[in-house]
Amino acid sequence: MKHLLTACVVAGTLTATAGAEGPANIYAEVNRTGEVNSATVGTGFELGGQGLFVEGTVNEAEDYSARLYANFEVFSLAVQPGATYSWGESGGDLIGLGDGNEWGTVAADVEAVYTVGIIGEEYVFLGSSATIDEGFTWEGGDFGVGYLFETESGVYLDARMVWGFSSDYEFTEDSTLSLTLGMSF
Repeated sequence: MKHLLTACVVAGTLTATAGAEGPANIYAEVNRTGEVNSATVGTGFELGGQGLFVEGTVNEAEDYSARLYANFEVFSLAVQPGATYSWGESGGDLIGLGDGNEWGTVAADVEAVYTVGIIGEEYVFLGSSATIDEGFTWEGGDFGVGYLFETESGVYLDARMVWGFSSDYEFTEDSTLSLTLGMSF
């Protein structure tokens, strides 16, 4: 838990500096993807459909991540490139210096979302990621369809069906349901 708090303090500090130039957004989310539950807090600023955000996530297996990402929107298309540092029970420490410590995983990702908008906020998406070590190792990606329901009070529900593909372009057999309940302030 102290790792998540550290990541959130760093994220808040970075965003407080950047937030002085545009309206600030703060959000909290709980997510269930397949059998994995997670919680995320984030903040950032957005101006004219372009934004910069920082978030911290923890899952029930005590894996943590800190993510910095941008959001670029043009009409119905949004592109979100980002970078993530992950550590925890699955491997790695927050800081890899010292005896017995090892660095976590650094990854770059991008997701493109096209909002169809025929009956509301339904969308299609395509995402991909690569780990960064001594070079880039492409991990494959995911694609799917989803629906975002937002209320006037800042509460939202995002439901999506996700299919994945490996770096060999082999598609996963099963789809995964991802549900996110969030609140923005």
